[in-house]
Amino acid sequence: MISALVQDINKLMNSMALSIKSNDMASAVYNYNKCVGLYNQIPQGFLRHKNYIGMRLLEIYKSVSIYTEISNLQKQLGLIQLP
Repeated sequence: MISALVQDINKLMNSMALSIKSNDMASAVYNYNKCVGLYNQIPQGFLRHKNYIGMRLLEIYKSVSIYTEISNLQKQLGLIQLP
């Protein structure tokens, strides 16, 4: 069960990395939220898995949050036309 959960998380993280590279932040954020939900299902006894996944999620979070902050600032400055 845990190995399947970890495998699903890794697939989502790979998908998020591709989304970030292609500037598809909506997809990256969606998959990030799904990934966090799966991460929270890993029992505490599997610290090795939790630590590794947690570090990868943190890196992805940083990328997404930086992009989101820049986008919000650009919108405030009127540099991007809102739909």
